Amino acid sequence: MNTGLQDAYNLAWKLAAVVKGDADPALLDSYAAERMPVAQRLLDSTDRAFTLIVSDSWVASLLRTRVIAKVAATAMKVQRMRRLAFRTLSQIGIAYRESRLSQSLVPLLESAPQPGDRFPRLHLRLEPAGPVEDVFAKLDDERFHLLAFGQRAELPPDAGDLVRVWSVPSDPANENALARAGIPQRSFYLLRPDGHVGLAGTRLDPDQIRGYLAERVACREPVLRQARRALARESRVSKWTDAEGAPRGGTPGAAPKITLADVPTILASPPASNLIAFSGNVLTIPD
Repeated sequence: MNTGLQDAYNLAWKLAAVVKGDADPALLDSYAAERMPVAQRLLDSTDRAFTLIVSDSWVASLLRTRVIAKVAATAMKVQRMRRLAFRTLSQIGIAYRESRLSQSLVPLLESAPQPGDRFPRLHLRLEPAGPVEDVFAKLDDERFHLLAFGQRAELPPDAGDLVRVWSVPSDPANENALARAGIPQRSFYLLRPDGHVGLAGTRLDPDQIRGYLAERVACREPVLRQARRALARESRVSKWTDAEGAPRGGTPGAAPKITLADVPTILASPPASNLIAFSGNVLTIPD
């Protein structure tokens, strides 16, 4: 069940980004790249466990009835082993460090969360005069979240609503929590909507955030995102036909080709009674 939930979570935010026009369909390729290795490891471990359970050998019988139970009971008395078992069974310990969506701008301390890891559950003071809060309870799963530590975080206006910025203040409570997690004070983490680290580094540069979103996540530039959303809301199209009434740039019944030069007119065009409807067609915007 946990595997299925993680599969769904991994795919859901990527599908949402593509459907809303925030990212190109190429983003969906990362789903198989990230989740297939997890599925393969699960199948391998399940096969080994099944083989042990059904084996008639005396060694397997001894392991089943005497060894495994005693070893597990002893291990569960150790807090570190309990934490490892929980992270394994819940699958929050799974990391996507080899994914193309995982990027580190500088080498990080080995103890620090790495790109591809699930960001640790921390309790931090997110506002200078605010309370200490559960970070994951504050982060919604509809956008990326940029957490900046020991520095002021700012993004260019064209980032839109894709990224929410959190400049975490420096105070004793935060410093202690970050030290326990191995997170240096001057660092930043860009979290994916599913809570995994996408980009990490030390000195925050807005251009690096923009480059990561464009190159790694295949996010569209803001003007195209805005146009795609406007077109998704408006199913009728005006002024995009040729002299014969066919969609411009194609044949009757085909999807019109919209260029960047058309975007301002599309966004400014109000609904009108003479708009032409293309049922079942999808308006396409070039990459």
